[in-house]
Amino acid sequence: MVDDRYRSALLVAQLAEVNAERTGAKLAAVFGPAAEPDKPAPDWPHIMRMIARTLMAQADRLVEADRALILEMEDDQDPRERRERARSSLFQRMGSLRAMTRGIYGESALGRIGLTGNTPIEPIALHRMGLNVLTNLGVLETLTPVVAGGALDIPTVREDLTALLDALGQAINDLAHEARKREVAQIHKNSVMAEFDAQFSYGAHMLESLFGWAGEPAMAARVRPSSRQPGRLDQPPDSDEPDDT
Repeated sequence: MVDDRYRSALLVAQLAEVNAERTGAKLAAVFGPAAEPDKPAPDWPHIMRMIARTLMAQADRLVEADRALILEMEDDQDPRERRERARSSLFQRMGSLRAMTRGIYGESALGRIGLTGNTPIEPIALHRMGLNVLTNLGVLETLTPVVAGGALDIPTVREDLTALLDALGQAINDLAHEARKREVAQIHKNSVMAEFDAQFSYGAHMLESLFGWAGEPAMAARVRPSSRQPGRLDQPPDSDEPDDT
């Protein structure tokens, strides 16, 4: 969408810049009879160039907003990879804890520490289960092992779980922070695009009218904005294909 809008703005601006002097002379002839003797005549070439340059400035703003959004999306990669590594490590550790707890203390012990049901794969649900298990680990110290001489090194388990939960929690928070930044960038891009669409419509319609007044219907048709696709031309640049809706 941004590329199409930029190409449309570029074509309109180039046509206005290249044809400003010739079309301006025709406009001066058209409006000359209506000029007031004591007032300076409009500088039509300058007006056309101002419209062209204003459109390109808006197009450049849109490209920059789009680039900023892309950069924000790329910023997700590191915390996303960290989250996946932490999720995988915690998932495996919870699996081994489940097996050891069942083997040493029996099946009923799993419910006592919050290891009922399947271990979640989804990171936030896994993190919640892990925190619950960490809180309840002390319960195992009150249970009698079903295996003679069996024991679980609870301080080590607690230390391992704490480290894994901290890593996963940090990655989840970092991703949430990046999501908020991405949302802000998306809102900004949407705002800039809406502003561009309005400015493009005004500017292209103005140039269409000026070319029309100058007796250049072919040029007027080339800069006519689409009534169906905001921010784009009725005749797409570098394409004979009709607008898709």
